[in-house]
Amino acid sequence: METRDWSLVFFTVLTQAAVGAFLTLRVLEYLSARRGGDGGRAADGPQDNDPATTGAQGDKPEAGNAQARGRAMASATHAGRRTPTPLLVVLAVLSAGLFAALFHLSDPLQAARAVVNFSSSWLSREIVFGSLFAALLSVLVWHEWRVAYSGAASSAKERRAATPAPAGPPSATPAKGRRETGPEPANPTPANPALATWLPRLAVAAGLAFLGCQIAIYLLPAQPAWNSFATPAGFGGTALRLGILGVAAGFVAQRLTLTGDALSGSDPVTSRGTPAATLRGLALAGIAALALEFVVVPLHLSSLAANPLPAAAASVQRLTGDYGGILLLRLGLLGAAAAALGGVLASIRRAGGSSGSSGYSPHPLASVLTCGAFGLTAASEVCGRFLFYAMQVRVGI
Repeated sequence: METRDWSLVFFTVLTQAAVGAFLTLRVLEYLSARRGGDGGRAADGPQDNDPATTGAQGDKPEAGNAQARGRAMASATHAGRRTPTPLLVVLAVLSAGLFAALFHLSDPLQAARAVVNFSSSWLSREIVFGSLFAALLSVLVWHEWRVAYSGAASSAKERRAATPAPAGPPSATPAKGRRETGPEPANPTPANPALATWLPRLAVAAGLAFLGCQIAIYLLPAQPAWNSFATPAGFGGTALRLGILGVAAGFVAQRLTLTGDALSGSDPVTSRGTPAATLRGLALAGIAALALEFVVVPLHLSSLAANPLPAAAASVQRLTGDYGGILLLRLGLLGAAAAALGGVLASIRRAGGSSGSSGYSPHPLASVLTCGAFGLTAASEVCGRFLFYAMQVRVGI
């Protein structure tokens, strides 16, 4: 493989990871919204006749009700906000991948001219949809950041307004130089319904189109090793594996959160606010995505071996002979990542069933194993993409 092809390795791996992570976040948010819609009256805040709203013994009921209303108001405001940090990380990964692609060009300053053949070239379409995906993701990050931090300021004002004044002797007149005023009105930046609805949908469509164009570029009849089901399975598998495990690692390492607790109920929390059921679902999905490669590789090798073209036989020789050690390393890394995710599942299950006297805490172990599984998978995907470019043999040459 030529040195210049390494830029394509990082371009495809990073951009596919960004697409997969964005799709994973959207799926989790969809599940969270569905669960939130079934929450019933539990999300309506405390009732006036609830003992929790009447304050401590000896306090006035009015003060307790005011405090409860303040807590409910702050909770509702917090639940309606989304932190844009996960999307910002996805955008950074996508930008790094797009930047890496420039090093494959002989003249990066002429990259913009590659879009002129959109009607006939998959490469031009890839550039257009990749740029569109990055642009839509940037606008989505800006919109959520604006709404989230405006809502944070509004929540602080509402909590101050709902907090009752400390008990003390009534005063008929205000202190000298002090004027009594009502609560300061909060003016949060409202979320634009059209942007909140259509921006994510358009970004999903652009991301999928971007991934589809990447796949179509390599489905060349003159390249038997590429012109097979293994190319869409490999590129799509990279997006799934790195997307799912990247989101899981982000949850436990960076304490990234979504709106609500997707897939969660009353489960124990695995690490600093991450719902155990969310991490369990991501781990199961990650294991399934990892297992996909153990099916694709043997089928790909058998299809190449059955191909009568000499180029196909040469690709098999490169994959199993010249670079057989790298292939074994890739599969070994995937197996180790699957084992780490199995450890995450075991840790969560033991935490849910262990007694309080056992003193067992799965939190650090689940976090380390999740991040380790992501690191092993990322290294494996780099090895796999190296093999993808190294095994190419053109028909007739």
